Amino acid sequence: MLLLILFAVVVGYVVQPFVAQVPAARAGGFRVATAESADVLSAVLGAYDEVIGDDVGPYRGHCLRVLSYAKHFLKEDEAWADADIAAATDVLEAAIAYHDIALWTDGALDYLAPSAAKARSDLAPTANFTPEQLQAIDDIIMWHHKLTPWEGPNAALVNAVRKADWIDFSGGLTRLGSAVSAGAVRKAVTAIPCGGFHAMLAGMGPRLSPDSWKGQLEVLKIIKW
Repeated sequence: MLLLILFAVVVGYVVQPFVAQVPAARAGGFRVATAESADVLSAVLGAYDEVIGDDVGPYRGHCLRVLSYAKHFLKEDEAWADADIAAATDVLEAAIAYHDIALWTDGALDYLAPSAAKARSDLAPTANFTPEQLQAIDDIIMWHHKLTPWEGPNAALVNAVRKADWIDFSGGLTRLGSAVSAGAVRKAVTAIPCGGFHAMLAGMGPRLSPDSWKGQLEVLKIIKW
């Protein structure tokens, strides 16, 4: 857990200032999502605003940056047409909004399964998503911390979010060789500043399990090979 805290601190206070110096002009066709354009994501976070509390700003920013990177991956790595990305956007937004939410709703450091369960329990009754889309949302949440590519019927969506989340968590350190350039990361963090996101991550273990190092190690269960 100490290593995760140290990594988050280094990213927040060393990597991010460095990324801020990279010219955004190198971003190519990268587009940054906004809260105004991400209706589904904003609705979910609005519903949990009081539960997430002071962390809602950093978490919203993280979600929007991940959404931006994920859509770029679908376009550049998967060669998806704009129309196909648009058709999948509600699924992406819902999955990304819920992907870490059990940190707050359940106080769980091993938060993947409870986050997926929360998404399904909230979304299934709305009839806004088909069973196939609900499964895609579940897959994205459950596998977004996988270190290696995920294989399955929703692989393109899962891997787009998986890579996007690693990029934002690492402040751009893991983007090498990907479709997301350093300029794109610069453009994203300029438009949507991290706003204490990495400091929030660093403090989550001690906050949720203040009296037990063993309890804080529960967070390691989210990492999948």
